[in-house]
Amino acid sequence: MINKILIGLGCVITPFICMSGYDTRVPKMASALVFSLALSLWVFFNGEIKPFKNKWILIFIGYLMVNIYFSPKINIMIFDNNVGNIWVWHSISHILIFAMALISISSIDFDAKTIKLIFNIMTWCGLVMAVYCILQALCIEQFFALMGTGIHQLAYDRQICGTLGHQTIVSPFMAMIIPIAIYSRKYWQAIVIAIAVIITMSQVAIGAMVISLMFYFGVKGKRNLIAMITLGLIIISGYAFYKPLISTIDDHGRFIAWKILVKDMTAPSEQLKYPITGVGIGSFAYTFHIRHPHDKGYQAHNEYLEVFWNTGLVGLFIFISGIFYIWKQNFSLKDILNKKINKYRMTLLASFLCISLCALGTFVWHLGAHIFYTLVIIGLLMNKSELNQEEICTGK
Repeated sequence: MINKILIGLGCVITPFICMSGYDTRVPKMASALVFSLALSLWVFFNGEIKPFKNKWILIFIGYLMVNIYFSPKINIMIFDNNVGNIWVWHSISHILIFAMALISISSIDFDAKTIKLIFNIMTWCGLVMAVYCILQALCIEQFFALMGTGIHQLAYDRQICGTLGHQTIVSPFMAMIIPIAIYSRKYWQAIVIAIAVIITMSQVAIGAMVISLMFYFGVKGKRNLIAMITLGLIIISGYAFYKPLISTIDDHGRFIAWKILVKDMTAPSEQLKYPITGVGIGSFAYTFHIRHPHDKGYQAHNEYLEVFWNTGLVGLFIFISGIFYIWKQNFSLKDILNKKINKYRMTLLASFLCISLCALGTFVWHLGAHIFYTLVIIGLLMNKSELNQEEICTGK
């Protein structure tokens, strides 16, 4: 019971907690770490840990420990002590805590009512965030304000950021909840959340939302799959042949930064020769903008490219393999064509697909609320509890 309460509280508190004098990200990351660690320790204490079959995630953690010694040795002196790339340990500690939480969630014996409750909590948190974004769009705001230049002037002018600090941060959080809301039959809530995602004008989140919903409805049978594939081809054709639409895509300097990042790693210079093992986990924020002073970003705005920079080709391969394993264990095209569909798992996959696509265009897995919700989603996907799908929907 305690572990389920911790998951629920983590989902409720993490997206909304704020502290005066701190950037909105700091208390949310602290909350995610606290609830993840508390959950892990409780599960360990009760001996509920079960075998964790995603070996790639475990290999990635082990690889990080070895990777430290392949990263560049940087001389940073503090009080006559060389602290080197001390940020590596900061990142590894976070990864270890979140990995323990993931393994714990995958080990807990859930029943349908508990899953229903978790889904309801996520849906209502998404709705509260969406309503607040809509109020901000109506210029009814007094607590939060965007800092810096907004990617889209309207969203910036209207201060649409929810409690998460920026429109490109709040929109992926809301978008990943929509499939869960629909599956839980909270249709009007899903509509309100979708409207809030749209008014943030975050192209990454809107695109991820559309694709994940196409996946959600497409996996319901052969006809749906054909219809969604056809719709996808129409959308792609529209982007390919209607050039003015493409010209409206605002990458905000991302494409240039990504090109430079890939060039650094694939054509290493004398100062940067780490394409295989990377510069070290967590190093991007401290090294990239120093090497390229014109780029003031502390994140790559692409989680996969940042993993490439930090851990090299080896780390990127292991990381992507871990994601592929999750899909392999839960998705079967043959089952879809034969109408043997586990709607519960397809819902979680749709949500995971949404946040994974958002990770292509922003740093969602650097943010406490997004991390905690992703951990819950992946943990449930890795969890083998036998559940009645109809009971999850109805709560009976």
